[in-house]
Amino acid sequence: MSHNGMCVRIRLAVVGALLCLAMVCAATVIVLMERARIWPGDAARIYAWLAVTLAGVLPYLAAAALGWRVSCAVARDKTFSRETAKLLSGISTCAYADGCYGLAANVVMGILRNQHPGIMIILCALILLALAAGMGFAALARFVQKAAELQEESDLTV
Repeated sequence: MSHNGMCVRIRLAVVGALLCLAMVCAATVIVLMERARIWPGDAARIYAWLAVTLAGVLPYLAAAALGWRVSCAVARDKTFSRETAKLLSGISTCAYADGCYGLAANVVMGILRNQHPGIMIILCALILLALAAGMGFAALARFVQKAAELQEESDLTV
């Protein structure tokens, strides 16, 4: 596959992920605002959930920006470079940050008794998914780093 083809696919994946994120955020806002209208006495709790949910979007946006930069590196034929390894490591950090934020938000909302047990279980599964993605991107960053070192060594040999 050509570098441009890979670049386009990465960019399509980033745009698709951002569209999914936008739909989830929009659905969350609509559902929570509707609940606040139906149960005005619970409005403070609902707005707290809205703030927690929307703040959790920030690591995803940072990871999307880094993913876009990875696609630019691929387009420049710098797939196996230290720059790409750092970008992948940054995506891994974003995934870890999202997992830690989700865990902290889950615990705080549970302590405040502002959480349904079913939601807590679903969020725990999503936290594990974020941590697994972080480990995957960390491993990929390490492989790209090793490949960059081998490529530099090979370039010096030739």
